[in-house]
Amino acid sequence: MMKKISLVEEKMPLSELELDIRQFEIPNMFRVDFSTAKETMKADYIDGQRKETGETNNFIVHGLDNEVVSALEKMKLPTSSLQKMDIELVGDFDKIRTLINQTGEFVIKLVRPRVLLKQEMVNKSVVGKKNEWARVYAWNSVKLVADGVELQADDN
Repeated sequence: MMKKISLVEEKMPLSELELDIRQFEIPNMFRVDFSTAKETMKADYIDGQRKETGETNNFIVHGLDNEVVSALEKMKLPTSSLQKMDIELVGDFDKIRTLINQTGEFVIKLVRPRVLLKQEMVNKSVVGKKNEWARVYAWNSVKLVADGVELQADDN
């Protein structure tokens, strides 16, 4: 169930804003090599210093549309030029750690996929200073987030 956000809140929690997933073309199943997964740790800020808590925040994996990959493989065409999609996994950490230690690609279906706003760092020129740049974080794209993964049987 989607959390409702009040329009009169002083600080709108944009990171929690879920977009209508029906607006996006999202594959039903993905082909993922978990050995390239990147783990991000939760952190607290104490006296302005970032301190990792030792607790996993998420894993980022790179997936390809399984239907497109399968079609290209059947035609004996290369898949190396396909654009991979970043998927943020915010749960199922034990299963993901197990998959990271295995070799090869897996066909997966996402558990509760959703599209959220993505905050990215952009460099902005500092006003009045020549050749100086400042890091600015902006909500300028979207990300695919899921609670976990379900392994699917590979039809190949």
